[in-house]
Amino acid sequence: MGIETPESLGFFPGEVPPTCFYCGKLLSNAFIFWMGDGTSIAMHGACANDLAAHLLSDAAKLRLGDRP
Repeated sequence: MGIETPESLGFFPGEVPPTCFYCGKLLSNAFIFWMGDGTSIAMHGACANDLAAHLLSDAAKLRLGDRP
């Protein structure tokens, strides 16, 4: 998991998500790929950066006691 291409993962093209988890646009040859509990996500590098910033912000707010 990390920076991958379909070839480096050993996947056939149909097995790799064809669009970015974050923006929905088609993926380039190199992308960020992570697997979780029975699923995987793939994102452009910039989209992974944006998502990471939002996740860190939300985690900090939760840690400080913010609620919905």
